[in-house]
Amino acid sequence: MTARRILLPSLLTGLALLAPIPAQANSCGAQTKAAAGETIQAIAVRCDVALDDLQGANPNLQSGPLAAGMVVDMPGFLGGSLSENARNAVREAGDQIKGAAGRAGKSVSDFLRDEPDLNRDILEFGESLGLPGVKAPPPETGAEARVTPQSGRPGDQVEIRASGFRADVAVKIYATSAAGQQELLGSAVADAAGRVEQKVTVPNRPVGDKLSFAVETERMRLSTEPFAVTAAP
Repeated sequence: MTARRILLPSLLTGLALLAPIPAQANSCGAQTKAAAGETIQAIAVRCDVALDDLQGANPNLQSGPLAAGMVVDMPGFLGGSLSENARNAVREAGDQIKGAAGRAGKSVSDFLRDEPDLNRDILEFGESLGLPGVKAPPPETGAEARVTPQSGRPGDQVEIRASGFRADVAVKIYATSAAGQQELLGSAVADAAGRVEQKVTVPNRPVGDKLSFAVETERMRLSTEPFAVTAAP
């Protein structure tokens, strides 16, 4: 299997530019007005936001008492500076990935290596933005699906074999007729090597119809060669 590139900093930059700017939870909304003599530290406590984030959203505010009615921007809203919005998005994306890795008991690099679909999405984001040094890997080789035998009657059992998935991923198996009619035949879980072997029943289709069996996840779909529906002997 081709080695996958793990480029966390470039990924987070891409996410910051692509994702909507999240609103940071606080009790003051997008802005608040200072009371007479209130400090930025007191506003951070009153609005339930981190002092560093509040200072970042309001770099021109003095640290001492503020004038009554002075408008203070809350961090994380579109009203903040572009750099502050970007930092908030990067921070949130990084926290989510690090949190998921921590819950899985892995480092971020190991987590992304074991989640190839997520890693590919990350790199594709960066590549679409033209970020320096970011390039999505080519499609995995060895990903394929086969049906055995390649012809049979409705009600017969056939074996579907597929490879190229990530380990332990859940898949669904469909049959699609030549006219485009699709039917769910079953589900399975890929083994530790990313392989699926599952027997399914040929659906009730007219003699001569050509079926295509497909094994798919939320992000990947592999189809077999055409399967011919035959008449009973």
